[in-house]
Amino acid sequence: MELLAFILVILFICALALPWINLARISSLQGEIEALENKVESQRKELVRLEPKHANKKAQKAKQAEKTAPKPTHLEKRQAQETPKATPDTPPDSVPTESEPTPSRHSMADKKEALPLNGKPAPTIQPPANLATVETGLAEIEVASEDWFGNVAVWVGGVALLMAGFFMIKYAIDTGWLTPIRRLWITTIFGGILCSAGFLVSRKTTLRANETIGQALSGAGIACLYFASYAAVHLYGFMGKGSGFGCMVMVTVLAIALSLRNGAPIALMGLIGGFFTPYLMSTGTHDTVSLFTYLFLLYGAAQVLCYVKGWWLLSILALFGAYIWSVGLLIGWAADLYAHADGTLVFLLGICGLNMAWTLFRNDGHVSNAGKKVIRDNRAIIWAGGLLQALAVLWLGDFGTIDMGMSALLCLGSLALSVLKDEEFYWGGYLAYGFVAVSALINPESNHLIYFAWPVGLGILCFAVSYMQYFRSAYREAWLTLSLTVLLSLLPILYLNREFIQLHSLQPIQLDLFWLLAASILAAIGFAVVEHLKRNGGDAHPNTQSNTHSQTAFAIASFLLLGGGLWEYLPHSYWAHAAGGLLILAMLYWKARKLTWPEVIAGMFAGAWLLNMIFPISGAFSYLIGFGDADTTRAAITLSAWGIGVIAFYAAYRQSREPLFAWITGISALLAVASGYAHVADLAMPTEWSHHLVDGGLTALLAVLAAIALTIGKRGQAGLVASWVLGGLCIFRLVTMHLINDGAKGDSFFFNGLLLQFGFPFIASYALAWMCRERGHKGSACCYQIAAMGLAFIWSTFLVQDFFGGNRLIDGAGDAEMYTYSVVWLLLAIAYQSIGLLREIQTLHVGSLLLLLITVGKVFLMDAAHLVGMYRVLSFLGLGVALIGIGYFYNKVIFKRNAANA
Repeated sequence: MELLAFILVILFICALALPWINLARISSLQGEIEALENKVESQRKELVRLEPKHANKKAQKAKQAEKTAPKPTHLEKRQAQETPKATPDTPPDSVPTESEPTPSRHSMADKKEALPLNGKPAPTIQPPANLATVETGLAEIEVASEDWFGNVAVWVGGVALLMAGFFMIKYAIDTGWLTPIRRLWITTIFGGILCSAGFLVSRKTTLRANETIGQALSGAGIACLYFASYAAVHLYGFMGKGSGFGCMVMVTVLAIALSLRNGAPIALMGLIGGFFTPYLMSTGTHDTVSLFTYLFLLYGAAQVLCYVKGWWLLSILALFGAYIWSVGLLIGWAADLYAHADGTLVFLLGICGLNMAWTLFRNDGHVSNAGKKVIRDNRAIIWAGGLLQALAVLWLGDFGTIDMGMSALLCLGSLALSVLKDEEFYWGGYLAYGFVAVSALINPESNHLIYFAWPVGLGILCFAVSYMQYFRSAYREAWLTLSLTVLLSLLPILYLNREFIQLHSLQPIQLDLFWLLAASILAAIGFAVVEHLKRNGGDAHPNTQSNTHSQTAFAIASFLLLGGGLWEYLPHSYWAHAAGGLLILAMLYWKARKLTWPEVIAGMFAGAWLLNMIFPISGAFSYLIGFGDADTTRAAITLSAWGIGVIAFYAAYRQSREPLFAWITGISALLAVASGYAHVADLAMPTEWSHHLVDGGLTALLAVLAAIALTIGKRGQAGLVASWVLGGLCIFRLVTMHLINDGAKGDSFFFNGLLLQFGFPFIASYALAWMCRERGHKGSACCYQIAAMGLAFIWSTFLVQDFFGGNRLIDGAGDAEMYTYSVVWLLLAIAYQSIGLLREIQTLHVGSLLLLLITVGKVFLMDAAHLVGMYRVLSFLGLGVALIGIGYFYNKVIFKRNAANA
């Protein structure tokens, strides 16, 4: 056992001695190298001093030789041309000849002749022949020592020292050699020796390997001192936690001081130990003020160290250590582990204020690009983390007045820094307003000052700063976006807090009037901004496209705010009126101020109007196509909403020229007509009128409107399209309501529902066909001609039925009624043919031919159905002759004439 102890002691002594032996050996070699370097340097200076005299002497000899030398022959001149000439920087006698090679720079230095000095031969200067060998040896010694001791032995030696001390103490404890107090003193002394050795090694040498040795020794010493402080409190109880805290703080200060000589690793060890000290030496008193004071001092020391030494990454590590403590305390507060965390906001203000001072007064000229990136990242973490933790403090502290004041300072600091350092920190304004928005959203207080005035004041300040910064910053779009965001989002955030999150009322203030006033004030600010931009565009001229877009954006925001206030203030039945009225005002304002993007604001208010009119729209559409009844309740309110909407959509179309708004205007006008007709029918028409007459009135109105639309719309395709839509709806009602559903009935002859159901549509179709033909719309004219012929045929047929008092066509009709149908149809065919011949319209020729064939077929197949015997034979004979004659007449007269005219 004693032998083992002796071996361990020898190993420990060797471990202590080997680094010093190595240091002595390296120092000796370094002294030799420095002596050689000094000697070489003196020789070089002497060569530099003597070389100009030697060169001048040679130049004089060359000139004398040229004067006394005979003139060269032709052969010698030719050889001289082939010999390389001397450059201006080369002495004449240094030009090589065929028998003498060109000397190099080093060989010339080695073969210098001894120049005469004061009539006596000068001593020959012989520089060391192995000068390059000495320099190479020096580099090899440095690289070899740096490779071996820097990469392997140094840190392994440091760890070995720690392990040697640990095992020595353990062995001494196991054998009972050391009492606890002696163990602590030995550990402390050993740590102090290691720290001193590391400091001396790094101070006495400039070799990188020895610097690493110094770091390893100092690091091992700091670890020993931390362990001794911990053991004195927790293992042996020689000190209280307060005293142990002071000891660990002293070790931390020592580590930071040593890092100035030994480098960043020692500073990192000190910071880690410093941030762990409150946890290891916690007294359980929950004195957060003292804790935050200590953390701030430690963080500040780390920042100063980083600024002096340029260890930028260490600043982020120190920030993480500080924020881990503050976040942990806030989590404990939220989990009810303790009642509060006093000093958190002061701590956050201190860290953010220190960063602001550093940002404003630092000099980045010596900072690398990588360092600048780390600084930017560090700043983002500081302010974002500080504002988030301030929000947590406000929420946990139920928005106390003092907490709100300090949080406002933090918010204003971020905003101020974003203005002062706009090129680096312009996004700080977004952080500031984000803090305001979230705090306004989660604020549970019902007090008006705390709930409303505080966020509104900060929000308006953010708006004003961002708007003014828009004129002076290089990031104009970012600041403009922030100002618009504040203007648009502040009031909705407050509204969401009251109405959907906290569910508090604003009594005694009337709630709906309160929101209208707030929205009107913010909208007035927006309109004032538009006028200011109109008169003063900053760097951009007021009439430039960019400035006009900015005006448009603020105008849109202002109208949206007005819409939100009216939406809260007005009853539901007047929302459509508000949307339509604001759309009209917006289009007038857009036209007066010559703004852009009218379709944006028009689309917003048009969508709002349509959403609020969804039920009147569905009812009017159902009534229009005959599948339901319109809602006639609140007739005046609904009709006024329809009227305002149609005017608003027309104004939007006139301002934006978007075809979509033209369609919406037309469809809205059509539905408004249907809704208005339903209200008139329900309120003004006599109750004794039958539904055939009432429904026929709307059909006739659609037909007349189709003719009016084509009459008014003389230019373009709008009138033609409107006439097609109205005419199609009219035909749809004719087929579904007046024919299929047995609605074609008249209470009297001619002046009855049939006149409205078929008569007016026939007249309108005839007018439409004539106008389309005059304007060159051949396809539309043909369609309307066919519609007019069909309507005339149906109307005349039903007139005959009503004249005879029948309810069903053909079914149950007498001979007189059947013959009357044939006569009327024959007269119609003749009328079609006459008009076709007069106007040269082939469509009427074809229609008259078809109607004539139908009439002839009816006469011989139905009217003569009761004939028998020879009369039936003659009937079919007459039918054949008549059909042949009609065919001959049309082929030889009508169609041939049309072909000739074509």
